[in-house]
Amino acid sequence: MNRDLLRQQCIQLWRSGSRPRTLATSGLSMYPLIPDGSTLTFMPATVDRSITVGDIALFERSGILVAHRIVGKFYQDGCLWFCEKGDNMFCPGTFPASSLIGRVIHIEHTGHILDLTLWRQRIAGRLAGQYWCALFALMRAMSACGRRLGCVAAPQVRASVVSAFRFLTRLPARFIRM
Repeated sequence: MNRDLLRQQCIQLWRSGSRPRTLATSGLSMYPLIPDGSTLTFMPATVDRSITVGDIALFERSGILVAHRIVGKFYQDGCLWFCEKGDNMFCPGTFPASSLIGRVIHIEHTGHILDLTLWRQRIAGRLAGQYWCALFALMRAMSACGRRLGCVAAPQVRASVVSAFRFLTRLPARFIRM
């Protein structure tokens, strides 16, 4: 059987399941919350349709499974899309709701289990998601303002803005630890 076909069939089974599923991870895009080699437990999308800003969603992109934080939602051509971002990455991305596999509910690493369904973890996740929404809105507004004014900022001003954004993008990682 073709490997890609088998992968697609497995993903479809995961999506349509009715009980939590577990899988191993690799990568650092969600570090420090999800260290490399962690085990994620997720609730399939057909059971848990309550994906919201701040949740960590498991989705498929180009045949690869990705677990990133949801930082926004929007509709395009009548279809729901999600804005996502790895906690350890700067640039956000998007994916259609049809690529959603589920919502991460537990993270396990070196014997420690982080239950993302507990109220404290849900609030921390929501705050992180809202933080990124606000920061990206601020960046879009500043960019639009600069384009409208047609001004080129002095190198010192530009360097200060870049430094401020670098600091602001690293700030949530200091508070979200396993």
